[in-house]
Amino acid sequence: MAQRKAWYRSWPVDLAVRLLYGCGFLHLVGLCRRWFGRKRLIILLYHRLAPADGNTAIGGLQFDDPVPVDRFESHLQILRWFGEPQSLDQAHDRLHDSHDRARTLISVTFDDGYRDNYTLGRPVWKRHGVPVTLFPAIAPIESGAWLWWDELQQIIGEVELDERRVRPLLDVLDEIAPGRAWYGELPGLSDRDLFARFLFDHMVELPLELRETVLDELARCFGTVRPQRPAAVPVTGAGRHLTDRLYIDWAELDEMVAEGVEIGGHTIRHPRLPREPIAVAES
Repeated sequence: MAQRKAWYRSWPVDLAVRLLYGCGFLHLVGLCRRWFGRKRLIILLYHRLAPADGNTAIGGLQFDDPVPVDRFESHLQILRWFGEPQSLDQAHDRLHDSHDRARTLISVTFDDGYRDNYTLGRPVWKRHGVPVTLFPAIAPIESGAWLWWDELQQIIGEVELDERRVRPLLDVLDEIAPGRAWYGELPGLSDRDLFARFLFDHMVELPLELRETVLDELARCFGTVRPQRPAAVPVTGAGRHLTDRLYIDWAELDEMVAEGVEIGGHTIRHPRLPREPIAVAES
Protein backbone atom coordinates (compact mmCIF):
# COMPACT_ATOMS: atom_id res chain seq x y z
CA MET A 1 0.00 0.00 0.00
CA ALA A 2 1.39 3.40 -0.93
CA GLN A 3 2.26 5.62 2.01
CA ARG A 4 0.00 8.66 2.31
CA LYS A 5 1.69 12.03 2.37
CA ALA A 6 1.13 14.25 5.39
CA TRP A 7 -1.53 16.86 4.69
CA TYR A 8 0.89 19.74 5.30
CA ARG A 9 3.12 18.48 2.44
CA SER A 10 0.34 18.58 -0.13
CA TRP A 11 0.44 21.05 -3.01
CA PRO A 12 -2.68 23.01 -1.89
CA VAL A 13 -1.05 23.76 1.47
CA ASP A 14 2.21 24.71 -0.23
CA LEU A 15 0.31 27.00 -2.61
CA ALA A 16 -1.61 28.62 0.26
CA VAL A 17 1.60 29.33 2.21
CA ARG A 18 3.24 30.84 -0.86
CA LEU A 19 0.24 33.10 -1.46
CA LEU A 20 0.16 34.24 2.17
CA TYR A 21 3.88 34.96 2.00
CA GLY A 22 3.64 36.75 -1.36
CA CYS A 23 0.78 39.04 -0.35
CA GLY A 24 2.53 40.08 2.88
CA PHE A 25 0.04 38.48 5.27
CA LEU A 26 2.74 36.62 7.20
CA HIS A 27 4.73 39.83 7.40
CA LEU A 28 1.71 41.60 8.90
CA VAL A 29 1.14 38.80 11.44
CA GLY A 30 4.81 38.95 12.42
CA LEU A 31 4.72 42.72 12.91
CA CYS A 32 1.55 42.52 15.03
CA ARG A 33 3.01 39.75 17.18
CA ARG A 34 6.21 41.74 17.56
CA TRP A 35 4.45 44.56 19.41
CA PHE A 36 1.40 42.93 20.99
CA GLY A 37 0.70 39.95 23.23
CA ARG A 38 2.77 38.16 25.81
CA LYS A 39 6.53 38.73 25.92
CA ARG A 40 8.52 35.87 24.46
CA LEU A 41 11.99 34.89 23.29
CA ILE A 42 12.52 32.80 20.15
CA ILE A 43 15.91 31.05 19.99
CA LEU A 44 17.17 29.94 16.58
CA LEU A 45 19.75 27.19 17.12
CA TYR A 46 22.27 26.36 14.40
CA HIS A 47 25.25 24.01 14.32
CA ARG A 48 26.93 23.85 10.93
CA LEU A 49 26.60 25.87 7.73
CA ALA A 50 27.23 24.55 4.23
CA PRO A 51 28.75 26.44 1.29
CA ALA A 52 26.78 26.62 -1.92
CA ASP A 53 29.45 24.77 -3.93
CA GLY A 54 31.11 22.57 -1.30
CA ASN A 55 30.81 19.33 0.63
CA THR A 56 30.51 19.22 4.43
CA ALA A 57 30.60 15.44 4.84
CA ILE A 58 33.14 14.00 7.28
CA GLY A 59 34.72 10.78 6.10
CA GLY A 60 32.15 10.75 3.33
CA LEU A 61 29.34 10.61 5.92
CA GLN A 62 26.85 13.26 6.99
CA PHE A 63 25.16 12.84 10.38
CA ASP A 64 23.86 16.36 10.68
CA ASP A 65 22.01 18.50 8.18
CA PRO A 66 24.04 21.70 7.71
CA VAL A 67 22.04 24.76 6.75
CA PRO A 68 23.09 26.12 3.32
CA VAL A 69 24.57 29.55 3.81
CA ASP A 70 22.16 31.13 1.31
CA ARG A 71 19.24 29.76 3.31
CA PHE A 72 20.79 31.09 6.51
CA GLU A 73 20.95 34.50 4.88
CA SER A 74 17.29 34.25 3.87
CA HIS A 75 16.45 33.53 7.53
CA LEU A 76 18.21 36.71 8.64
CA GLN A 77 16.60 38.75 5.86
CA ILE A 78 13.10 38.20 7.30
CA LEU A 79 14.06 37.93 10.98
CA ARG A 80 12.85 41.42 11.84
CA TRP A 81 9.40 40.65 10.48
CA PHE A 82 8.76 38.57 13.56
CA GLY A 83 10.83 40.13 16.32
CA GLU A 84 13.88 42.11 17.32
CA PRO A 85 17.23 40.27 17.04
CA GLN A 86 19.17 40.31 20.30
CA SER A 87 22.02 38.40 21.86
CA LEU A 88 20.96 36.02 24.63
CA ASP A 89 22.24 38.29 27.40
CA GLN A 90 20.48 41.30 25.91
CA ALA A 91 17.28 39.32 25.44
CA HIS A 92 17.36 38.11 29.05
CA ASP A 93 17.65 41.68 30.34
CA ARG A 94 14.87 42.97 28.11
CA LEU A 95 12.51 40.13 28.97
CA HIS A 96 12.77 41.15 32.61
CA ASP A 97 12.38 44.88 31.92
CA SER A 98 8.75 45.77 32.58
CA HIS A 99 9.14 49.05 30.70
CA ASP A 100 10.37 47.44 27.48
CA ARG A 101 7.65 47.55 24.81
CA ALA A 102 8.96 44.84 22.49
CA ARG A 103 6.91 41.63 22.77
CA THR A 104 9.02 39.26 20.66
CA LEU A 105 12.80 38.97 20.84
CA ILE A 106 14.86 36.60 18.69
CA SER A 107 18.30 35.19 19.48
CA VAL A 108 20.50 33.49 16.88
CA THR A 109 22.85 30.92 18.41
CA PHE A 110 25.45 28.42 17.19
CA ASP A 111 26.51 25.32 19.12
CA ASP A 112 29.76 23.31 19.20
CA GLY A 113 32.17 25.76 17.55
CA TYR A 114 32.49 24.66 13.92
CA ARG A 115 34.74 26.86 11.81
CA ASP A 116 32.08 27.38 9.14
CA ASN A 117 30.32 29.59 11.70
CA TYR A 118 33.28 31.95 11.28
CA THR A 119 34.03 31.53 7.57
CA LEU A 120 30.45 31.35 6.26
CA GLY A 121 28.15 32.67 8.98
CA ARG A 122 30.13 35.69 10.20
CA PRO A 123 29.98 37.67 6.93
CA VAL A 124 26.22 37.06 6.76
CA TRP A 125 25.30 38.11 10.30
CA LYS A 126 27.60 41.14 10.01
CA ARG A 127 25.97 42.14 6.73
CA HIS A 128 22.51 42.05 8.32
CA GLY A 129 23.53 43.47 11.70
CA VAL A 130 22.19 40.48 13.65
CA PRO A 131 23.68 39.79 17.11
CA VAL A 132 24.86 36.21 17.58
CA THR A 133 25.74 34.01 20.55
CA LEU A 134 28.20 31.13 20.13
CA PHE A 135 28.50 28.08 22.40
CA PRO A 136 31.75 26.32 21.45
CA ALA A 137 33.15 23.22 23.13
CA ILE A 138 36.62 24.02 24.48
CA ALA A 139 38.68 20.89 23.72
CA PRO A 140 38.49 21.26 19.92
CA ILE A 141 39.68 24.87 20.24
CA GLU A 142 42.36 24.19 22.84
CA SER A 143 43.93 21.02 21.48
CA GLY A 144 42.32 20.36 18.10
CA ALA A 145 40.45 17.37 19.56
CA TRP A 146 37.65 15.83 17.54
CA LEU A 147 34.10 15.93 18.84
CA TRP A 148 33.30 12.25 19.27
CA TRP A 149 30.58 11.97 16.60
CA ASP A 150 32.80 13.66 14.01
CA GLU A 151 35.65 11.27 14.83
CA LEU A 152 33.24 8.34 14.53
CA GLN A 153 32.30 9.43 11.00
CA GLN A 154 35.95 9.96 10.06
CA ILE A 155 36.96 6.44 11.18
CA ILE A 156 33.99 4.64 9.59
CA GLY A 157 34.51 6.57 6.37
CA GLU A 158 38.08 5.28 6.00
CA VAL A 159 37.69 1.57 6.79
CA GLU A 160 36.34 -1.41 4.90
CA LEU A 161 33.20 -2.86 6.46
CA ASP A 162 32.92 -6.62 6.63
CA GLU A 163 31.51 -9.11 9.12
CA ARG A 164 34.99 -10.45 9.91
CA ARG A 165 35.80 -7.12 11.59
CA VAL A 166 32.36 -5.98 12.76
CA ARG A 167 31.48 -9.05 14.85
CA PRO A 168 34.66 -8.96 16.99
CA LEU A 169 34.08 -5.25 17.53
CA LEU A 170 30.55 -5.86 18.79
CA ASP A 171 31.82 -8.63 21.08
CA VAL A 172 34.27 -6.20 22.68
CA LEU A 173 31.69 -3.41 22.94
CA ASP A 174 29.26 -5.77 24.63
CA GLU A 175 31.92 -6.40 27.29
CA ILE A 176 32.90 -2.80 27.96
CA ALA A 177 29.36 -1.38 27.80
CA PRO A 178 26.92 -4.22 28.57
CA GLY A 179 23.20 -3.65 28.27
CA ARG A 180 23.47 -1.41 25.21
CA ALA A 181 21.98 -4.01 22.80
CA TRP A 182 24.97 -3.81 20.47
CA TYR A 183 23.60 -6.66 18.38
CA GLY A 184 20.03 -5.40 18.14
CA GLU A 185 18.79 -4.42 14.71
CA LEU A 186 22.28 -4.41 13.25
CA PRO A 187 22.06 -2.70 9.82
CA GLY A 188 23.50 -4.02 6.60
CA LEU A 189 27.23 -4.30 7.10
CA SER A 190 28.03 -2.78 3.72
CA ASP A 191 26.23 0.51 4.40
CA ARG A 192 28.69 2.88 6.10
CA ASP A 193 26.11 5.53 6.90
CA LEU A 194 23.72 3.08 8.55
CA PHE A 195 26.49 1.38 10.51
CA ALA A 196 27.88 4.73 11.71
CA ARG A 197 24.41 5.86 12.79
CA PHE A 198 23.91 2.51 14.53
CA LEU A 199 27.05 3.11 16.60
CA PHE A 200 26.11 6.75 17.19
CA ASP A 201 22.70 5.78 18.60
CA HIS A 202 24.39 3.38 21.04
CA MET A 203 27.21 5.75 22.01
CA VAL A 204 25.21 8.92 22.58
CA GLU A 205 24.15 7.90 26.11
CA LEU A 206 27.60 6.65 27.16
CA PRO A 207 29.92 8.56 29.51
CA LEU A 208 32.91 10.25 27.91
CA GLU A 209 35.48 7.65 28.95
CA LEU A 210 33.41 4.81 27.53
CA ARG A 211 33.01 6.72 24.28
CA GLU A 212 36.78 7.04 24.11
CA THR A 213 37.14 3.31 24.69
CA VAL A 214 34.62 2.54 21.93
CA LEU A 215 36.56 4.74 19.47
CA ASP A 216 39.82 3.04 20.49
CA GLU A 217 38.32 -0.41 19.90
CA LEU A 218 36.73 0.68 16.63
CA ALA A 219 40.10 1.77 15.27
CA ARG A 220 41.86 -1.35 16.60
CA CYS A 221 39.35 -3.85 15.22
CA PHE A 222 39.48 -2.25 11.78
CA GLY A 223 43.26 -2.08 11.72
CA THR A 224 43.55 1.69 11.63
CA VAL A 225 44.42 4.55 13.98
CA ARG A 226 42.33 7.35 15.36
CA PRO A 227 42.45 10.56 13.29
CA GLN A 228 45.25 13.03 13.87
CA ARG A 229 44.83 16.39 15.57
CA PRO A 230 43.99 19.13 14.91
CA ALA A 231 40.72 17.94 13.44
CA ALA A 232 40.68 18.75 9.73
CA VAL A 233 38.54 17.70 6.79
CA PRO A 234 38.79 17.98 2.99
CA VAL A 235 37.21 21.11 1.56
CA THR A 236 36.02 21.22 -2.03
CA GLY A 237 34.77 24.16 -4.01
CA ALA A 238 35.67 26.33 -6.98
CA GLY A 239 37.68 23.46 -8.43
CA ARG A 240 40.01 23.25 -5.41
CA HIS A 241 40.70 20.35 -3.06
CA LEU A 242 42.08 21.57 0.25
CA THR A 243 42.15 20.58 3.91
CA ASP A 244 40.74 22.94 6.51
CA ARG A 245 40.30 22.97 10.27
CA LEU A 246 36.94 21.66 11.37
CA TYR A 247 36.60 23.92 14.42
CA ILE A 248 37.31 27.57 15.22
CA ASP A 249 40.41 28.65 17.16
CA TRP A 250 41.09 31.22 19.88
CA ALA A 251 42.17 33.94 17.44
CA GLU A 252 38.91 33.64 15.51
CA LEU A 253 36.91 33.67 18.74
CA ASP A 254 38.76 36.78 19.92
CA GLU A 255 38.02 38.46 16.60
CA MET A 256 34.31 37.71 16.88
CA VAL A 257 34.17 38.83 20.51
CA ALA A 258 35.73 42.15 19.48
CA GLU A 259 32.92 42.49 16.94
CA GLY A 260 30.25 41.98 19.60
CA VAL A 261 29.57 38.23 19.37
CA GLU A 262 28.70 36.73 22.76
CA ILE A 263 30.36 33.48 23.85
CA GLY A 264 28.66 31.01 26.18
CA GLY A 265 29.85 27.83 27.88
CA HIS A 266 29.29 24.48 26.14
CA THR A 267 31.50 22.19 28.27
CA ILE A 268 35.03 21.08 27.41
CA ARG A 269 34.50 17.79 25.55
CA HIS A 270 30.73 17.81 25.02
CA PRO A 271 29.73 15.08 27.50
CA ARG A 272 26.18 14.04 28.25
CA LEU A 273 26.23 15.53 31.72
CA PRO A 274 23.54 13.36 33.38
CA ARG A 275 25.64 10.29 32.46
CA GLU A 276 28.89 11.60 33.93
CA PRO A 277 30.28 11.25 37.48
CA ILE A 278 29.96 14.46 39.46
CA ALA A 279 33.71 15.06 39.36
CA VAL A 280 33.75 14.90 35.55
CA ALA A 281 30.61 17.01 35.16
CA GLU A 282 32.11 19.74 37.38
CA SER A 283 35.51 19.76 35.67
